[in-house]
Amino acid sequence: LGSICRHDGREYALARKAVTTQLDASQVAVKFSRDGLDELASSLASVDFEYVVVGWYHSHPGYGCFLSETDVATQRAMFSGASHVALVVDPVKEESGAFKLDGSGYAPARFSVYVE
Repeated sequence: LGSICRHDGREYALARKAVTTQLDASQVAVKFSRDGLDELASSLASVDFEYVVVGWYHSHPGYGCFLSETDVATQRAMFSGASHVALVVDPVKEESGAFKLDGSGYAPARFSVYVE
């Protein structure tokens, strides 16, 4: 959750908070449970700043940072805005990467992490 900002004619996403909920997950798939969606809605309602959804994050433990075909389909269906990003973390390899849609595929996106 965050905002879309502009600087020197460029648009970028500023993520301020990440929210999640209970998930049903395997090594290759993740689904929100019905109870999880209610919990997620409550988390969103409790955010104390005006926000837009700027993207999503997920992990590929031990597989590296990339977008799978399923990830690209998710990005295209849910996060297709010019400033939307997908953040992928591999906690095993201690890597992270951000990606945006690019034509029929995806491309790396520049990103930075800061602490307020």
